[in-house]
Formats: sequence, structure tokens, C-alpha cells
Amino acid sequence: MNIIKQKELMAHAASGNVQGVDDLLGLPSYMLDVDYQSHPSKGSALIKASDAGHVDVVRLLVNKGVHLNLQNAEGDTALDVARKEGKKEIFQMLERAGAKASGVEGKTGTHPMKDMVY
Repeated sequence: MNIIKQKELMAHAASGNVQGVDDLLGLPSYMLDVDYQSHPSKGSALIKASDAGHVDVVRLLVNKGVHLNLQNAEGDTALDVARKEGKKEIFQMLERAGAKASGVEGKTGTHPMKDMVY
């Protein structure tokens, strides 16, 4: 795994650079772990793109088969982050793809969309 490429993936995902993410996803798996989690936040490319509201990057990552339910340091999945940040389209896309809420942050088992502001 190439740490420089991992950091590039995270930066492209966070900034919404679809082409940069796509180029990196074309690398062999021994060079790039698509589910890499940065330290200390433990954010993945999917979590960062979800947080920033980059729909096209999230779609690309989901279509490439990234792990949907990784948790960051706060225990949030990409679905949790999309809900908290009010990213309805991303939330719905992740949910359709099979992403799950973490069950952390005092969630009571209710549907995670319940708290989303439209």
C-alpha cells in the first residue's frame, strides 16, 4: 500500500475531484486500499465525500465496491455523516446500496432519516 496514494485518494474525495478519485481507483489493490482510514479521524474516502456532499464521488466509490459501513473515530458511518450533514441525496444513495447506521450517538433504533432536516 502506498501511503502517498492513500492520502491523495482522501484529498480528492474530500474536495470532490471525481477524475482524481477515478484515476486512483484504477491502481492495483496492492498500491491502494479503497477502504483506507486516515488517522486519527479514521475517516474513509466515502465518509469524507459524504461529509462534504460530493454526490458524484460517493456514487463512484459505491459503484467501485468500497466498504459502506466503516466507522470514523466518532463511531459514525458514511450514512450517519450524510444524515447529520443533511445530505439527503447521498443518504438515500447509501441506504439503497445497503449502508447501515452505526447505532452510536444514542440512537434509539429509529430510522436514521428521522432527524434529517429537509
